[in-house]
Amino acid sequence: MNTTLQIDGLDMFIVFTLAFLVILLLLMTMSRQEAKPRIVKPDIKTALICTSCGTKTIREFREGDYISKEADNEKCPRCGGPLVVDAIYTEQLPTKP
Repeated sequence: MNTTLQIDGLDMFIVFTLAFLVILLLLMTMSRQEAKPRIVKPDIKTALICTSCGTKTIREFREGDYISKEADNEKCPRCGGPLVVDAIYTEQLPTKP
């Protein structure tokens, strides 16, 4: 009878050890998934300036924008003059604490 108690105790030890290792492996996997950085598309802006009156306007970046390019089909909201791309930049995205 004494041997059956030792075998049962050994079996319980093995089962608890395996369960502990499985839980530890799951926790490690979950922590690695949380640590992966998420890819966030930057918010790119184009600053336009009127060549006639100097009024500055901001709009979303469009493919093909470059500095000193005359804006296609866009006029100054103040005087109706031509607009030129003055700057292209990204706005600072909020970071998680």
